[in-house]
Amino acid sequence: NQGQIFIENISKESQNVFLRLSILHTLQDGDLVVMGNQAFRFHENLAVISAATALGATLADVNNLDETAAEFVQLDGGGNPGRHFPLRSETVEFGRTQGTYTFPEDKLMSRMHARVLHRGEDFLIEDAGSRNGSFLRVRGKMLVPVGSIVLVSSSPLKVVRGQ
Repeated sequence: NQGQIFIENISKESQNVFLRLSILHTLQDGDLVVMGNQAFRFHENLAVISAATALGATLADVNNLDETAAEFVQLDGGGNPGRHFPLRSETVEFGRTQGTYTFPEDKLMSRMHARVLHRGEDFLIEDAGSRNGSFLRVRGKMLVPVGSIVLVSSSPLKVVRGQ
């Protein structure tokens, strides 16, 4: 841990502290992700994912069942659930005009904004080089590389090394 920088969200559950994604991140059930003006909560069905892995089945095979292995649920401004975006293939892309799911009305979202990758039992998210970034809500303690952008409420902060 020497020389590494961590961020820990010690605020109440309603307070939002987000880290801008600069590397591939493994999603966990309940993660909150912001892309452009869109907020999503990640949900995974661990029983379906584990069963598929044990059988050597692909995500496409699993999604032919009645249950979806994983999805993003869009949240409105009050945090209430809205549309569901199932993660039905090995790569799912989000963007304003390009991708599996598009949001043409969102001017803060890049044409190709972010992608979610399915690898084994994991779902990974990465920013696709978007102009405004993709953000992950900090849960617990997270390693923060120097140069990272952190949003506290709506204030962006840059992590720098002291002189």
